[in-house]
Amino acid sequence: MPSCVYAMVLAVVVALAPLAACSPETSSAELPAAAEAVDGKSDAGDAAADVAPEPPEPATPAGPDPNWPIKPYEDPHAVITMVGGAQVVVDLEKEFAPKTVENFIRLAEQKFYDGTVFHRVIPGFMAQGGSPDGQGADGPGWTIDLEIHPSLRHVRGSMAMARKPDPNSAGSQFYICYAPKSQLDDQYAVFGTVKSGMDAVDDFKYGSTNPSEMRRQGWDAPEAGYPSTIESVRIVDGPPSS
Repeated sequence: MPSCVYAMVLAVVVALAPLAACSPETSSAELPAAAEAVDGKSDAGDAAADVAPEPPEPATPAGPDPNWPIKPYEDPHAVITMVGGAQVVVDLEKEFAPKTVENFIRLAEQKFYDGTVFHRVIPGFMAQGGSPDGQGADGPGWTIDLEIHPSLRHVRGSMAMARKPDPNSAGSQFYICYAPKSQLDDQYAVFGTVKSGMDAVDDFKYGSTNPSEMRRQGWDAPEAGYPSTIESVRIVDGPPSS
């Protein structure tokens, strides 16, 4: 093969290599199976087993200000209003997870979550949102350290930060548990508890942006109406009046 032709072929191969690494099937590494499978059996190889939430790499800094001066709150609560009017009120655990709560408030005050969706909703497990690209592949442009407390456990209605395998890789993505998931305790930062509106969370439309997860769940397509969209997230001091 002439040297000029060989050089051209090599250039094409090199140029295409990164594209293969970013395919939908491989862009988000599969997480280890949790200790409790859907059918109640423990089997790390069970394709139906619950897995902990994991967003890919956070985005490069652009958009929210990491140094945004948040307002002082004595008893912060998040009011998540969904498109359609349903509301979810979350008691933010400032006493036990101050840095994680501060990060969530900083993003909410900058309206970062407004218009985002719950891109990963697995009945019996959790509903995950907070990715600005709507695909679970984005973040605010920074990460925070893992913050855990023995008083904060994964129970129905717990809100916690999603992250990559690196414990200190959470950014903006969060999830709300549909059921107790003790296997995630002390691994993911729980920072809030749903106080009202859990019925609205139960109504989130199931689906996932990850084709592999869709296959594991046995879904040919997401539920009609997926994804459920956040209209706004607002922070109030004390439980909001009904």
